[in-house]
Amino acid sequence: MKILIPVLLLLHASLPAQEVEGEAGVRRTVNAWVESFNKNDPQVISGFYEVDETVEMLASNGLSLRGHKEISDSYVRDMKAVKFYNSKSQKMRIRVFDKTALVSFIHRFKYEILGDGTHCEVHIRTTTTLRQTKDGWRIVMEHSSAIQGIERVKVIAK
Repeated sequence: MKILIPVLLLLHASLPAQEVEGEAGVRRTVNAWVESFNKNDPQVISGFYEVDETVEMLASNGLSLRGHKEISDSYVRDMKAVKFYNSKSQKMRIRVFDKTALVSFIHRFKYEILGDGTHCEVHIRTTTTLRQTKDGWRIVMEHSSAIQGIERVKVIAK
């Protein structure tokens, strides 16, 4: 009994650390993905998604994409039309279940329309599902939507 209690205490003490590390890894991945928009490199951004044809993106503008290639091609098109900047996450909430994580956060970013120089700000809620792979956490589903009472896209300079 004297040995059992310290062993149980040790096991119990180690569980939150594992959960925190899982959550910390997810947080680092999602923050790196959000910040990657500032680099305006479609390969970097799409590198956070699992390379699979079942990966899905449902964007706040109504766009629905399926498969890594379709998502990657969409980012290539976007980068030809706009330049992203000031991409950041706020109010991130994370739930980790073994090798799956659910993350929701406020995603705010700005972009410049390359054709006419108009600058816009986007303010949306994004929810991602990530799966832990041998290469780290990868996005398998992304869903963004407008936030009630907040303008989704606002022109900030012309």
